[in-house]
Amino acid sequence: MKRRRFLALASSGGIGATAGCISLGGETYATLQRLDLINPRSDPVTVDVRIEQEDTDEVAYLETHEILTDPNMVTLDCVWPDAPVTVMVRQMNENWNRLTTSEYEDCLGVIVEIRNDRPSFVTHTSECPIRTAACHTDVAE
Repeated sequence: MKRRRFLALASSGGIGATAGCISLGGETYATLQRLDLINPRSDPVTVDVRIEQEDTDEVAYLETHEILTDPNMVTLDCVWPDAPVTVMVRQMNENWNRLTTSEYEDCLGVIVEIRNDRPSFVTHTSECPIRTAACHTDVAE
């Protein structure tokens, strides 16, 4: 966040309205709202998805998914803690491609395109409907 915008929000009391992405310790991060896996290739592909809590490296999600060809996709919705996380995706035991939510602000939607060379991440700001403890995994507690 740019300094002037931060100061304007802080002075107007609006800093608490930034979608709740500020913890008591003052650390900012984006809350991951949704993760979509898309395969634009012509054949189905199998990928591993791993989501870890950034500060503890505790695994919040680890699954293998087969993704059919576009327009089909796999949507993971709310299977992680409301905390800074690292999203990792790889295909066929290749190296992990990583995205860390502490590098973003507010609420985050992520689309992972499974390309021939490696998965790529496309991010977008998202509404924050997934903001309750009941929605997130027990790891968030």
